[in-house]
Amino acid sequence: MITNQTYPDTSIGYKFAKNAPYFTLTAWPADGFAEQLEDRDSVSNSEKMTFLFTKKQINSLVSYFDEELIHNYIPTENVLEEIDEY
Repeated sequence: MITNQTYPDTSIGYKFAKNAPYFTLTAWPADGFAEQLEDRDSVSNSEKMTFLFTKKQINSLVSYFDEELIHNYIPTENVLEEIDEY
């Protein structure tokens, strides 16, 4: 198993592939910081990855970031009363 953890820079854009328009999400190469474990392989960095989305797909993805939808998934039971102040 290849494992790693990175925090890559990302960018969004737009491109044509095979004469069709796509929205793009690109994760740029980043150094990894996962430790080598005895029973696992780790890689030192991530590769550039570009994901292409149609308009329908990107709208669906964006809908998952809707604040009200996210709040619906946050448990309301057993929530700590104390809140850190920043």
